[in-house]
Amino acid sequence: EINGVGVMITGKSAMGKSETALQLLMRGHTLISDDRVDISEPSMGLLIASCPELIERLLEVRGIGLIDVVDMFGVAAFRNKKSLNLIVELNEDSKESNMNRLSIEEEYEVIFGTKVPKVKVFVKPGRNLAALVEVATMNWKLKTFGCNASEKFINKINKWIRYKITN
Repeated sequence: EINGVGVMITGKSAMGKSETALQLLMRGHTLISDDRVDISEPSMGLLIASCPELIERLLEVRGIGLIDVVDMFGVAAFRNKKSLNLIVELNEDSKESNMNRLSIEEEYEVIFGTKVPKVKVFVKPGRNLAALVEVATMNWKLKTFGCNASEKFINKINKWIRYKITN
């Protein structure tokens, strides 16, 4: 949970999902589940992500092992369920990557027939993944309130082009 938003971080094995979750915990955010999340749909369009009882409060960090996030960060570091609002997919950064640089076209993943917005973050040494996931979450939240920086930029360019053509 990042600033009230239920975010599921996905990606291939060893992509940095748990380390990103650890960084987010250190920034005051809340863990729902690590390595496995159960998703239910109690009502149409409402997805709930929950933690299997066996792994509640636990985060596995390669080289360190299991940590109990409540013991380490306090009771606010864990919550056993939260509505799912956004998926952030960690991807390998390669020259062949099909990057959506302006994010004009929204991407989604369909779960139980419900479209969940998805943002792709490209992993590269030195990138602060926790900050990028936070920004992706804040940007999604702004879009839900009708504030889309990419659309504003495109509109600004189109207005400039129309001005240049007519003058």
